[in-house]
Amino acid sequence: MTTDTPPANLTVWAASCDPHPSARTRHYKVAIEMPGTPITEADDDGDTWVISVESKQSLGHVTTIVINHLALFIAEADSEELHTSLVTQIDPTGTATKLWPNPNQFNWPLSPVLTPDQVDNIGSLIQPIPSTATR
Repeated sequence: MTTDTPPANLTVWAASCDPHPSARTRHYKVAIEMPGTPITEADDDGDTWVISVESKQSLGHVTTIVINHLALFIAEADSEELHTSLVTQIDPTGTATKLWPNPNQFNWPLSPVLTPDQVDNIGSLIQPIPSTATR
């Protein structure tokens, strides 16, 4: 908010789609396991060893919004690793029309035109955290 720009690790794509009679959204929360922090223990002689590893998760979301002929796909994560994974899954060829980042690359009209099933399939490429998908 203070910089008037979207947060880091956010990508927004636009696609043209066949008309849909109503607006609809899909929202998935996603997570990946990150390398953890070793938890060590020391003895009286000063020797230390790892007794366990503190697990960490990176969290994010993927949102699909369809309004008539326009489909928007939004991916955001709290780590570059998860964001890269989401971008690779949603746009594996890197050819989708991005609104953010690099909005100067946006061209109208959008091509190709996706069917509603294709739009749904893009959103379903992501494995959501169980019981968090909304429609």
